[in-house]
Amino acid sequence: MLGRFAWRPRARLAPEALDRATRAIEGERDCTSFQGAGSSPANPLCRIARARWRTWEGGLALDIVADHFLYHMVRNVVGTALAAARDPEPAVAMEHVLAARDRRRGGVTAPAHGLCLEEVFYAPEGRP
Repeated sequence: MLGRFAWRPRARLAPEALDRATRAIEGERDCTSFQGAGSSPANPLCRIARARWRTWEGGLALDIVADHFLYHMVRNVVGTALAAARDPEPAVAMEHVLAARDRRRGGVTAPAHGLCLEEVFYAPEGRP
């Protein structure tokens, strides 16, 4: 049933390594390395409040909360985290991708059929 709605990468997943990789992007970061190829955002600086993996009955899920997202950013974070998780130091590998500010340094773009937007928050009117 989940086959149409979840991505099943062929590589074995290491939840702890994935979590170490994505925690490295928390904070205010230049996310140019995660933007979709050919896109040019007005502001590549994203304030990522949370980027954590969790287990659920269907496998693993990434919960990511930010002030905004770039085109294909979440899909590229997932693909890059999978690549970084194979490194002995997943957080360092992810930080190197961030520092490069080059999409070509990241992992594959995860397919869209595994994404689910759960909630959107807006600041109260008149407040940033």
